Amino acid sequence: MPDARRADCDLAASDFLMLPYSNRIEDGRFTFAGRTHQLAHGDHHAIHGDTRQRAWRVAESTATKLVCTFESSDYEDVNWPWPFAARVVYALDELTFASQITLWNRGETPMPA
Repeated sequence: MPDARRADCDLAASDFLMLPYSNRIEDGRFTFAGRTHQLAHGDHHAIHGDTRQRAWRVAESTATKLVCTFESSDYEDVNWPWPFAARVVYALDELTFASQITLWNRGETPMPA
């Protein structure tokens, strides 16, 4: 388990975005639509997506709302076989905090996400 006290450790966050997949992909290998895909993996498994330690763009920022976007095409080394885009919206009102995560497949074939 990583040391959550380190500044570069995302486990200290109360929430991080696990896109385009969450959890673990055993040995970084999975089959979808009849094709086997191999992801890079550090500690035996590909884990928690590929966006949590990458920069997102701030698309909108107000006192009560934050919108950030991500484009996998901005990075040559994204660890996912399909190009994708994502958006997260965080919003506050007097009584609630809401978050909305949207993921788009930018590829030509279906994507498991």
